[in-house]
Parts: sequence; C-alpha cells; structure tokens
Amino acid sequence: SAQNLRQVTGGRWQTAPSITTTLTGVAIDSRTIRKGQVFVAIKGDGFDGHDFVAQAAESGAAMAIVCEDRSYPVSLPVLFVEDTIGTLGTLADTYRNHLRRGSTRVIAVTGSNGKTTTRNLIHTVLSAKYAGTQSPRSFNNHLGVPLTILNASPNDDFIVVEVGSNHPGEIASLARIVSPDAAVITNVGAAHIGHFDSEDAIAREKTALLDSLTANGLALLGGDEPTRSLVEPLIQTLPETIRTIWFGQSESNDLYFPACSTDAMGSTFATGDGLQVKLGLLGRHNVTNALAAVAVGRWFEMDDQTISAALETVRPLPMRLDVKQIGDGSLSLTLINDAYNANPASMARALAVLREYPRPHSEGRRVAILGDMFELGDRGAKEHCRLAHLLDRCYDDEPILAVFIGSLTRHTAEILRDQWPPECVRHFPELDETVTDQIAELLGPSDVVMLKASRGMALERLVPAIERRVANFEEHLIRQ
Repeated sequence: SAQNLRQVTGGRWQTAPSITTTLTGVAIDSRTIRKGQVFVAIKGDGFDGHDFVAQAAESGAAMAIVCEDRSYPVSLPVLFVEDTIGTLGTLADTYRNHLRRGSTRVIAVTGSNGKTTTRNLIHTVLSAKYAGTQSPRSFNNHLGVPLTILNASPNDDFIVVEVGSNHPGEIASLARIVSPDAAVITNVGAAHIGHFDSEDAIAREKTALLDSLTANGLALLGGDEPTRSLVEPLIQTLPETIRTIWFGQSESNDLYFPACSTDAMGSTFATGDGLQVKLGLLGRHNVTNALAAVAVGRWFEMDDQTISAALETVRPLPMRLDVKQIGDGSLSLTLINDAYNANPASMARALAVLREYPRPHSEGRRVAILGDMFELGDRGAKEHCRLAHLLDRCYDDEPILAVFIGSLTRHTAEILRDQWPPECVRHFPELDETVTDQIAELLGPSDVVMLKASRGMALERLVPAIERRVANFEEHLIRQ
C-alpha cells in the first residue's frame, strides 16, 4: 500500500494518496510504466527521472517517489525521499523479506561470462512446472536487481535474478538485497579487470554472492579451470548447511558432461549420470551453462524428462550467438551475432563456435568481425595481442577473413599481418556508416560471419549493411 511505502522509506508526502490507491509494481522508465505502478524518479549520467514524472502519470502511474522538490501533477500522489536510488534498494530488501515468508525461492546468477544465458536457461526449466519470473534483459546492477525483486508476484514459486559487477563491492551490496536461496557462479575471468587488481580479486567479488545465501541454501559453482582454483579457497568457510555442487565439463565435477556433439542447430550432450539433452544453443560453454539449469531443476524436484524437454525449447537471446541465415540458397551467408559484449574468455568461446560451425559450401569463408574489448585496464594491449595468437591457432589451412575495428584491435591486426596473406586481414580505426558498407562489401556468398565486441562498440550496426550486401549478391551475379 501507499502508506506502507511511506513507512518503509521514511519519506513525506508532497501530495498524499487516496486510501483506495492500488499499487501493482515499481518502474523507473516512464516509457514502459504500466497502470498502477509506482514511478521512482532516478537521476543518472545524462538523464533525470524527475523530468518525466508527468509522462509517467499520463501513462498510468499510481504514485511517484522523488528526491527533488518540484511542481508535479496535482492528481498524482508524490512521496519525497532523500535518495531515490537508496530507496529503491530499501523497498526491494523489505519486499524480499515478505517473499521469504511465503514459498518463493530466489536463485541468483553471477559470473564473468554467461550470466544472462544461464539465468534464462534456469527460468526456462523451472517454468515447465512452476510459476515464476526472471530479470528482464540484463537487469543486473543497483537498479535492475531491485526492480526484478519488486516486480515479482508473492504467488511466484521462484525468481531468477541476474547479479553483475564491474567494481569491487557491488555484488556484496546486491546480494544482501537478493538473499538468494540458491546462488550460481558460472565462471571467473578477466571481465572488467581494469577495475580489479587481478582474477583473484574478481573471484572474491563473485563469491561474495555466497555470503548472503539463506540457511540450507544451494551453491552451484562452475568447476572447470581456472575458475575452480580461484573459487575453491574462498568457500572453505561456508556453513556446513550450505550444499555445494560443482558443474562443468571435467569429470572432477559433481555434474558434468563427458562429451557433446554440435551442428548448425545447437548441441547434443549427455550428463555423466545419464541425462540426454538436445540444446538449441551453440558452444560447449552453453552446455556448461545448461548444467546449472539441470541442477536447479533437480533441486526443485523436477524429473529429468521434464528438464530435458524444457532445455530443448531454448533459443539464443538477441546478440548472444544468435544465428541468422541471410538470403536464400547459394546466394546467402550465415551471420552469428554475438555482439552484445566481449571479454577475453567470451571472445575465445565465440571463436571456438565460429571454428566448429559447418560451412555451407567449400568456397565460403569463416569471417571474424571483431571489435575492441573494453575495461581491461593496463592489460588491454596484451589481451588483444593474445587474441591474434588465438586466431592464428584456430584457423590453420582454413579460408578466413579477419576484420578488426577499433584502436585496441590494431594490435591484433598488426600481428596477423605478419603471418597471414594481406587480403585476409583488415583493420578500421572506428565504425561509421561509410565503414559499415566497406566491411559488408568484403563478404561473399556462403561465408559464415561472426560479430563480436564489447557493448560500447555497438557492432550490431553492421547488420543492415550486411543485409543490403546479401540482397546485392544476385544482382552482382547477373552483371557478371
């Protein structure tokens, strides 16, 4: 209720509500707010939610929480607080306690790679039998995590919450709000290492999620190297009531897969204890991510047949190894869009997928269009040099084109130019409209094209140019 919100936040009414005001959730975006929700005006870099209170009211907001004393629509109940971001966390923490008194179980997912996919896999499996919700998109920060909790229903059987970090201490703060019943750490790698001292520091950040596990909780830990060596020393002090399951490809894990086969549609694998799964996702790393979903499903006492059937329905999320066939027949190419984000580990995994993906025709090439990896700090140049060695090892005797975009990938291009034929390596300092067309012109029929870069590169801007290029394949052929 509105009065309960005032008591929890310690705020004061600028415009008091009617006793009949009904609240149905919380939102911070006036463009997507639904009728009955509370609009919380958040201030950030380059935006101020207070400017959109009137728009939220027009869209059906039942009240607003603000921290600036302005003139707001007289028909809208307005609660004034000192800090709207802090208030969002306070509301989520209070609501989490309410959910705890019911039967809702919270599963939190973190890791250097694979958080969003693993979260979606878990949600898909549990939804085959139970009612629940998950983080929308990559809502994994100090705003997204509270919103995920606050918009869950008290009748939900589960919530799957994605928890991210790019600075020390963020996960510990979010974990106290989430207070998970089960916590998943997919892996530990060099993502955002520019803000951390080392991989050990990143491991400490990720395992902070375990410190807020509820009594008798479940810890699911990526158990392949180097993650296991980084995480294992940090969990020695976990309470004995916490159940720990290691998962991964290695047989040293509690839940593992000895082998898997891949084709253009995804992966087929069997777990060490006999569960057969056909997964509609590319990459061995996604098989590992699926094991976390298997473990959570079993924790919810789901049978293996239901779990397997649910995993078979999974499809790639946008810009995460999302495969699209552009064009028809011999005048087409395959686009593997993995442009959502990148770090050294995820780049290696994406290139492994490109290497294994079947070429539709022997004349087609594997084309890696790669942009800069950000937030690597002093290791930026070194990691991009390593990328060159990885590419060189991956594609011996294969027709390949490597296209690099950005100032950091210049290091990659310079190394490969000394080792590959000159026509196989191209570099562009930045991506603009002219460059997108130039890159698209490099592509030909039957090519298998991978897009991969950090989010700030927005490499998906290439997609329209690639589509135009494929549309011209037939016209070009006729002219010839």
